Amino acid sequence: MFNKKVLVPVLVSSIAGMLLAANASAAVAGPYVGAQIGAGNVHQTIFGTDSNFNLAGRIDAGYQINQNFGVELGAAKYSNATGSAYPMGLKLNGKIQTFTVDLAAVGIIPIQSGFSLVGKLGAAYVNEKATASIPALAIPDYNETQHRILPEAAIGVSYDINQNVVTDVSWTHIQKVGNTDIQNLDFIGAGLSYHFG
Repeated sequence: MFNKKVLVPVLVSSIAGMLLAANASAAVAGPYVGAQIGAGNVHQTIFGTDSNFNLAGRIDAGYQINQNFGVELGAAKYSNATGSAYPMGLKLNGKIQTFTVDLAAVGIIPIQSGFSLVGKLGAAYVNEKATASIPALAIPDYNETQHRILPEAAIGVSYDINQNVVTDVSWTHIQKVGNTDIQNLDFIGAGLSYHFG
């Protein structure tokens, strides 16, 4: 049988050792900048053509308060959603351009060996510009711009390469709220950030 008087201190020592190992290369507290590239979907349908997931990118700057909390400001650009129709034999092109600016609180849970679970919760300013044009006719394009502040959440995993360089993979979701033509937005990206410390 195991001796409980010996087993408990060994378990406590092992857990403490794992936690110390997990934080040995943890990113230093302080300001950071980063960038992500991946796939984004604005969930729009233009003349029967769905936007689907296409190239998207995001840049950010933040401040890591400690190993568990931070705050972040970011900006993302999504690929244009496009579609065409042929009323009366004339080609009609449609396009939606989307970019976002977000502010979020960041929660970090160190796991082991430099890996951490990362969650973000905040709000995003979403700007979408819709354009319709008939190339064969010399008439001005139709333009309409909508913008809303919507709730945003993200979840991902990060890895501290060293105390200054961190890589991550995450999924960010912006939720449609209220009466607007702006739909849900999703961004799945991989990135790299530099912590100044």
